[in-house]
Amino acid sequence: MSAELNLQIHFDGTWHDAATLRINNAKAGHRSSADLDYNIGYWMAHGTVSGAPPIDDRALSVAFPITMEAKQATNWPAFLLDLLPQGDARTRIATQLRIDENSPEVELPLLRLAGGSPIGNIRVQQAWEDAQKLHKGVEIVGLSMDDIARREEPFYDIARRYALLAAGSSGVQGVWPKLLLTTRADGMLAPDSVVPDAEAAAHFIVKTVARKSERHDALILRSEPGYIETARAFGLRCGQPLFCIGDSLMIPRFDREIINGSVVRYGQESIVAAAGIAEFAYYTSHEAYLDVIKRVTTKPEVEVIEYLKRDIIATAMGDPDNHGRNTALTKRRDYVGLTPLFDFAPMRLKYDVYRSTRWACDEKPVPSPSGIRAICAAVARDTKLYPEQVLLALQELLPNLRRIRELAQSCGVPTDELSSVTARDPFVNAEVLVKSIEET
Repeated sequence: MSAELNLQIHFDGTWHDAATLRINNAKAGHRSSADLDYNIGYWMAHGTVSGAPPIDDRALSVAFPITMEAKQATNWPAFLLDLLPQGDARTRIATQLRIDENSPEVELPLLRLAGGSPIGNIRVQQAWEDAQKLHKGVEIVGLSMDDIARREEPFYDIARRYALLAAGSSGVQGVWPKLLLTTRADGMLAPDSVVPDAEAAAHFIVKTVARKSERHDALILRSEPGYIETARAFGLRCGQPLFCIGDSLMIPRFDREIINGSVVRYGQESIVAAAGIAEFAYYTSHEAYLDVIKRVTTKPEVEVIEYLKRDIIATAMGDPDNHGRNTALTKRRDYVGLTPLFDFAPMRLKYDVYRSTRWACDEKPVPSPSGIRAICAAVARDTKLYPEQVLLALQELLPNLRRIRELAQSCGVPTDELSSVTARDPFVNAEVLVKSIEET
C-alpha cells in the first residue's frame, strides 16, 4: 500500500503548498522507498532566486534545497523522522492505535497524527486537516498555571486527549512526557494545534516527570533551568529562561516568535536530519556533525565554536546525552545556524545514558592536553579559523570552569543535592578539563 502526502511550509505569514511526498510501502515505515518533489509553482516562486537554491526557512531541509530535481530515496527523507514521535509519546500513540510501537507499520499513522502542528515551520497538510476535523466544535476550557502545577484531572484530560498532537521534532522527541501548549489571549493554555495564530500569546513545551518515574528524574527536571542559565553565563546561545511549576518544566519555544501580533515560525531540524541520515539511534562522531555545520550554516566559524563550547560545558557539568537529535539547526530567511541550547541537564544521574557522539580524534571521555590540541585542529579544519583561535575560545571559558559549582549554584542549580548522589556527581570532570585546557 502506498501513500501520498502534501507538505506545507510556513513563512511570510502564511502556509505554502511546497512539495508532494509519495511513500511506496506504507507498512515498511521510514524504511520504505519514497519520492519527494517540490511543486513546480513553489519552485518557480521560491527556488529560482539568484544564487544557490535556498536551504533556509523556505526549504524542507538543508539536505533538500529548492530545485526541480526529482528526489528518489530508498527510505523516507531524513527530516520527516524529526516529526515522528519517540519515547513516551510514541508509546502512548501506538497504544491508542493498537499497533506495536516497535513495528514499522506504526510510523505512517504516527506521521499522520503528529505531523499537523510540529516544532518548526513544516506540516503535513493531511495531518493538520485530520486534527481540525477531530476537534471541530470541541470547546477547550484550557489550563491555568495552577492546573499545570497541580497536575490534576484537567491537566491529565488535556494530556490524554491531545497526546497525539504533542509529539515530534527535535526538542520534543524523547523519553520525557511532553505537551505543546500555547497561551491564549485569555491567559489560559491550550494544545498548540487548537489555538489559532491570531489568539496566540506565547508558546511552550511542557516537560513533566512520568508517573512511574525513575530515581533522580525529578531532580534532573528541576535542575534544567539552572543548567541553561549556567550555560548562558558561559556565553552559550540560550533562549528565554525556563521555569518550573510544581513537577512540570515550562520551556518557552524558540521556533516561534510573535512579532507585531503575528506568529512567526522558524524552520528547525536536527543535525541528524541535516546530515541526511534517516535513522533513529544513530551514532557518529563530532567531526561528522561539524562537517554538516561547516557546509550549511551561514557563519560556520561562529557555529563551530558554539558547538565545541557546548560539548566542553556538557562534559564539565555531567550531561552525556549528546545524541544527534539533541542538537538542531534553526532556519530563518537567508540564515542557518545552531538553535539555542536545549535538553541540557545533569543526565549523568541516569545510569542508562552515555555519550553517543564522540570525537574521532580523541576517544577519551575527558580530553587530555593532546586531545584538546587534536580537537581544536578538527574544529578549525576547512574553516577560516586557526587551531590557536579555537584554543583561545576554550581558554576564555577557564575563569568560569574553575568555579563551576559556585557559578551553577548562583544560577539556580541545586548543586548540593546533585553532589550528594553517590558516585554520580555531575561536576566530577570539570577539574580535569580545566587542567587539560591550561596545559595545552
